[in-house]
Amino acid sequence: MGYILPIQQDTYTQYVNRTVQVQRHYAYTTPTVAIPFIGKHQKEELVQKKKHFAMILEEKMKKLEKVKQLEAELGKGKHINTVG
Repeated sequence: MGYILPIQQDTYTQYVNRTVQVQRHYAYTTPTVAIPFIGKHQKEELVQKKKHFAMILEEKMKKLEKVKQLEAELGKGKHINTVG
């Protein structure tokens, strides 16, 4: 047989009156929440979108200029060839 140490009354009272957290179900998960961007990141994202749009627009304008220049050199669309 083992010896059981004496327990003081205040220690026993603290143990009895302890607060125990309610245990949740073992598979409980917290719902996900979208994290809003911080203002700095929103500004950077907007700048990047504007730059991307500007690059696309610039490429389209260059292509249009090349087409117009080629048409001017070849004379396309200015004269109607009538063979009679």
